[in-house]
Amino acid sequence: MASGSAHGLVSGSTDGKIQLWNASLEAMAAFDLTSLGGVSKVVHSVHWDDENHKILVASWSAEVYEMHDVEG
Repeated sequence: MASGSAHGLVSGSTDGKIQLWNASLEAMAAFDLTSLGGVSKVVHSVHWDDENHKILVASWSAEVYEMHDVEG
């Protein structure tokens, strides 16, 4: 899954990794969904609101998390 903005994009994977990329596709930050202690580590969807510095992450088990794009 991936979500983009003018500043880059965010991606999520089946191993629970969430990655922020800049517009040149260089890695900016990485987070791990498993550190949040949910039922499933599989990322189902992601959305990055770069203006408010928020990332929404939905897991395969229908859990939804809101994260800060710098602090996690």
